[in-house]
Amino acid sequence: ITSREVDEHMQHAVQVEPSSFERGLDERRLTFRIDTEGNVLDVNATAPTSLFGFCPSAMVGGNISSVVDVLSKMREELPSVLAKMAQKVAAKPGYSWRVGVSPPAKPWEEMSELDKLVQQRSTRPALMMLELQEVEEEDVIPEIRIHLYKAEMVTGVIAMDHRGIITKPACCVLHPSGLLFGCSPRSMTRHHIHRYLHLPGKGPESLLQDDKVKGAMKKG
Repeated sequence: ITSREVDEHMQHAVQVEPSSFERGLDERRLTFRIDTEGNVLDVNATAPTSLFGFCPSAMVGGNISSVVDVLSKMREELPSVLAKMAQKVAAKPGYSWRVGVSPPAKPWEEMSELDKLVQQRSTRPALMMLELQEVEEEDVIPEIRIHLYKAEMVTGVIAMDHRGIITKPACCVLHPSGLLFGCSPRSMTRHHIHRYLHLPGKGPESLLQDDKVKGAMKKG
């Protein structure tokens, strides 16, 4: 933004650049393509280093358990853990887990107490979602993608009618409401908002009402 005075009036010039939903997602999440052992085959390298404090491309060839706290403690059981996660997602699409993400570290059992303390201090809250990519060839294991969303950057925009019935669970991919509740956005449609949120008052309409009572005496 630049400003200058022209004929005693201030003019402000704003320089903008085009963006996209893909770029918006890269600014909010890391996406890893992994094998059944948890080894990272690919990652969205365009995600900024500031997202979780490490360069995404440095993870290629490493293991997903080195950055996700709950998985780091189950490194030896990781194949079976990933299989159970895949079964959970297949049964309940959109299921998510709240985890902590930190820069790559050695296995939990090999860490000293100081290493564990340092890792805990550098861990950032995240929402983890697993996605299965089906393949056309037979006898080929579906690709596994793990999305790690920075928790503080996840927001949901939900549209509902006056009764609190959800009519539109998400406005776009940048506001994945289902991710917050561990379900797919489509499954939220036509359900009451009380199923997902505890709202004050008797119903959604009370949020728009003035809680002050007319004619009431002021206290104090």
